[in-house]
Amino acid sequence: MRVLVIAAHADDAELSMGGTIAKFARAGHTVKMLVAIIPFENINGTALAEEKGKRWAECEKAAKILGAELEILDLDPYQMWFRRDIIKILDARAREFSSDIIFTHWDHDSHQDHVAIANATFVVTRRNNISLIMYEQSIHGGITPYNFNPNLFIDISDTMDMKLESARVYQSQEQKGRQWLKAIEGVAAFRGNQIGVKYAEAFQAVKILSDIREEGILLHSFGKE
Repeated sequence: MRVLVIAAHADDAELSMGGTIAKFARAGHTVKMLVAIIPFENINGTALAEEKGKRWAECEKAAKILGAELEILDLDPYQMWFRRDIIKILDARAREFSSDIIFTHWDHDSHQDHVAIANATFVVTRRNNISLIMYEQSIHGGITPYNFNPNLFIDISDTMDMKLESARVYQSQEQKGRQWLKAIEGVAAFRGNQIGVKYAEAFQAVKILSDIREEGILLHSFGKE
């Protein structure tokens, strides 16, 4: 199976679904992280070229830890909104990768870039045989008036250590400190408790394509391996 994980920024995928990425890869599936933007500005909007290079290298290292392929689009953050050309870029990558499942941001995420990527992905997958799933907003996201209502949970008890290791790679984000890592673990423990395991990640399915086989329901695109 070929799994495409689309993220607006470096570290989005790792924090939201790093355990699931590692679990897919460990099971022998091909996983690709497609990252739109490498953030390189401070809170005042000042561009820091050195920070961009550091964040890029961190993203590469994190993907390697999780066992995923990586492509960084390096799009202009000031041109990141729901646009036809971004849809075309994502559509081309999804087709080239022959995706069975695409994971993307939650469409009510508090970050405008995340929402733009989610909406573009909806268009990419509207008329094809690709399952589409939204991952939960990462723990350093803001508060929104909407509730994330997960209907898919994945047990990551055996890959939680890899998720945390990929998060620790982002030394450029070290100002978030130990509380950041505790929060990541806390969310995974909370989601795990909801389904009776130690750690889990939660998702909201938009479209799940399946087939029926002798061994049961095959939850991906019509038997593609």
